[in-house]
Amino acid sequence: MIDRKTLGILILLVLAMTATAIWRLSQLPDWTQVTFPGPNGARTKHGLILFFIPACTLFMIAVPWAKKWLFTGPHDAIQAHQRSGRLVLLGTGAILAVSQAFMIARSMWLGLSVDAQMLSRGTLIVSAVLVIMRGNSLPKLPWLSARFPAHQLDAWQQARIRRFAGRLSIAYGLAMIAVAATLPVPTMVVAVLATAPAYVAVNAWYGHRLRREPSHLTQA
Repeated sequence: MIDRKTLGILILLVLAMTATAIWRLSQLPDWTQVTFPGPNGARTKHGLILFFIPACTLFMIAVPWAKKWLFTGPHDAIQAHQRSGRLVLLGTGAILAVSQAFMIARSMWLGLSVDAQMLSRGTLIVSAVLVIMRGNSLPKLPWLSARFPAHQLDAWQQARIRRFAGRLSIAYGLAMIAVAATLPVPTMVVAVLATAPAYVAVNAWYGHRLRREPSHLTQA
């Protein structure tokens, strides 16, 4: 879930990143061709790559926003969920904004003294720390009621799925740190992008499995 202040800040970041991407493309003779410096020489990418990070930020906003319509509960419980996710959302938004600024600067052949590989590794490690923090807070969140019966879990089932999701998030965050510390940057990016859907799928699978099991509260 996401509160209005956090939502407003993230929307402003998306607008700013989109505006800088449009501005940068307007400076090019061919907006479909953007050149970036690299260790093996210049590389040309399609101009739409400058909108990739704003699109990722929009997706990040959409997920907690959707939860607002999927779950309901007491005001205090909703606020607890919003507070738990606020730092992670704002931290991730800041990381994405810095990444967008760096991409725009590199497309203008600025900031060449900055080690792009070290920046990528540092960004992934900070992101991993945020994932671990989120995983640590998940088991402590209060119960919420689903608006749709197909997603309904009682308090005991939600506690179990949050403990599982918390442990999985911590494990995933530690794996991200290991990847950032050991793999080449191109392989690192592929590994993170490839395992992220698996991380989401395992969480979804466990929730589906838990709904099919009898609840201890029901048995009592």
